[in-house]
Amino acid sequence: MGTARVWADDLEDITFEEGVDALKRHYQESSLRVMPADILRHARPRMFDEWGWAN
Repeated sequence: MGTARVWADDLEDITFEEGVDALKRHYQESSLRVMPADILRHARPRMFDEWGWAN
């Protein structure tokens, strides 16, 4: 399975607009390469925290 498919599966509940906003927020805070968890953390912080993935 390619990287794009894995990302698409991981982020299937995130809209394009949410994803773009999350990507911008990530790079405002970090110079590290973005990963799906970063997008989820910024797009859906409540869900991220409920799943116990908080930093």
